Amino acid sequence: MSSRTRRRELLLILISIFFTVLVAEVVARMLNVRPHETRLERYEFDETLGWVTRKSYTTYISRRRYAHPLYYDEDGFPSGADGVDESSSPERPSIALIGDSFAEGYYLPFEQTLAYRLGQSTQKQILNLGVSGYSPSQYLLSARRHLGGFNVTDIVVFLFPFNDNPYVNLDMYRGYAKPLVSDESYEATNLPLVKMNGSESEVRGFVRNMLDNFALWSLIKPTFVFLGQGDDIQMKMERVDPKELTRSLKLIARIGVEYPVASFHVYYIPDVTELKLPDVYAYNISSFEQNCRQLELSCITPDAFSGLDPDSLYIPEDRHFSSLGTRIVADQIAGVLSRP
Repeated sequence: MSSRTRRRELLLILISIFFTVLVAEVVARMLNVRPHETRLERYEFDETLGWVTRKSYTTYISRRRYAHPLYYDEDGFPSGADGVDESSSPERPSIALIGDSFAEGYYLPFEQTLAYRLGQSTQKQILNLGVSGYSPSQYLLSARRHLGGFNVTDIVVFLFPFNDNPYVNLDMYRGYAKPLVSDESYEATNLPLVKMNGSESEVRGFVRNMLDNFALWSLIKPTFVFLGQGDDIQMKMERVDPKELTRSLKLIARIGVEYPVASFHVYYIPDVTELKLPDVYAYNISSFEQNCRQLELSCITPDAFSGLDPDSLYIPEDRHFSSLGTRIVADQIAGVLSRP
């Protein structure tokens, strides 16, 4: 075989690969698989809350350890595929979940999320106000926006101290503007917010930014764990700052004042590394419980995690709950809500 023939065959192979990849990319996008979305592509800007979930929206999440569709209903609450064009009932008894990504549950398929499982256990409607990156100021403002139009019987607020506490005093989250709420007047002090572009591209790096332009990469990313992008959560595990914790819980307690319901609870979400540091964990839980007593809050600690391997409760390298973790938390909360 001549060198000219070999070059021609190599060229044909390369052309075939190119068109195969092109067709696969087109098919992936037709199936609603999207390239990586930044926070304000997946959500939308809001001059009060900073960013909010989109309504009647379908997208695709892809991280190092998972890739699956995400659905949001007419109210912007996370839903299953059949709920995108539906809205929540104003009359049906409902449990409102308020928090960040742990509550939103984007890291698992909908049927494995905490919200879905809690709804199955209690047979109540779930109003999932969880939004990734939110902190207590946004919890309060989001409750004001959403809860007035529904028959809310129970409210559960999720506190993730290693994200919530540091950001309770900051007007920025990963390069996006966020509201600050006074713990005296309980009103936002820096509105209207200005739309900002964020800093996620700088965190991810050139190669990952390039790959993130392709829907096909979103689809296959978990297959290439060594190249995939996690959630970029960098935390130093240490004792919680008492002042930050108190301020977070005061803002959360205000929700219960403004929306008195049959049951109002705050659930402490530990970090996976925190659970592996008994002294740190014991101190943080003690501080949490002490603040709860002072503020007369009904608080739930993750006692159901006791004796279990922390790594089994969280998605590796992602720091969000695994399917086992959401099941245990949902069962624990359902048990608390069922008490007379």
